[in-house]
Amino acid sequence: MPELKPLFVRLPTAQAEKLDRVSFESKTPKQQLITDLVSRYVGPTAEAPVGKHSFRPYEVLNIAQLADLLQIDEETALELAEAGDIPGRRLGDQWRFSRDAVLEWLGEGEEADDEG
Repeated sequence: MPELKPLFVRLPTAQAEKLDRVSFESKTPKQQLITDLVSRYVGPTAEAPVGKHSFRPYEVLNIAQLADLLQIDEETALELAEAGDIPGRRLGDQWRFSRDAVLEWLGEGEEADDEG
């Protein structure tokens, strides 16, 4: 096991809440999430940006990945996309979804629930 060094940081509330949500939903400790992000994006082994944007492979989802993220079956995910209920783009005969846009869309439902 590698030696551990304490790290104390203050994050903007919205990003701290995202970190909490991802940690909870993925059942991954925040320590591991941060370690993975630093390993991936900081230092000589960090991924280089691609073109104008830096996209991680899982930032753009297909129907199967969307269904997995939302924990629903692919048919339901496809119905949501075709009805325009979930943010996505049709590229030819395939759908693609921004992971961030989907999570934001999902969070909007929580805000509406809190107001009611």
